[in-house]
Amino acid sequence: GSDAAAGVVNIIMRDDFNGAETQGRIGLVEGGADETMVSQLFGTSWDSGKLFFAYQFSDRAALPASGRAYTVNSDKRSLGGSNFSSVRSSPGNIFDLRTQQPTFAIRTGPEGTDLIPGEINLTNRMQYVDLYPDPRMDTLFWSASQRLGEDMELFAEARASQRETEQRYAALEALFLVPNTNPFFVDPFGNSPVVAVGYDFINDLGQITSEGRTRSYIGSLGVRSGIGESWK
Repeated sequence: GSDAAAGVVNIIMRDDFNGAETQGRIGLVEGGADETMVSQLFGTSWDSGKLFFAYQFSDRAALPASGRAYTVNSDKRSLGGSNFSSVRSSPGNIFDLRTQQPTFAIRTGPEGTDLIPGEINLTNRMQYVDLYPDPRMDTLFWSASQRLGEDMELFAEARASQRETEQRYAALEALFLVPNTNPFFVDPFGNSPVVAVGYDFINDLGQITSEGRTRSYIGSLGVRSGIGESWK
């Protein structure tokens, strides 16, 4: 058609098969994304018809950013880039509301919590991120046909698939205001009614995980019949 700019692929399903066939594949990748695939075919035929059944299961592990040297860290200075680590970190940083820049680093130790002027806490935003999700797929195909005389054949086929994915993203981060009415309020500036804190919730809520499921079903039922000498 007019929209097939890159060409057309005509997929002809395999349905004329006698016997059974089992296939399996395991792929191991350094750093993640290991893959497993198993499939099973069954087919039989008789004088006036045939039946075919196929099932395939595939599962590929997620590829974490930590599995690749160029994505393991959001600090890209060693690769000639910039430091993209987040100043909304855990422990957090106190921001100057006038400049919108971190001014004090919050440090927690055995003796309590300190505010360190001129230093910044940074969080590696790539630490828990997946570059590629964890997809799992089940696919089922079934077809059958039966001749109903010399020039007529009844046929049916059905296909169903389910794909599930899971992928991890960076944790929720925020810049929020702590008022002086908070019982834990500390004002390092001396006269501020609020303090702005940049914080990463990775240690409180964990990373964000996205899950999805897609199901598809398709089937057809029909009759093939000859019409005259050149049509069917």
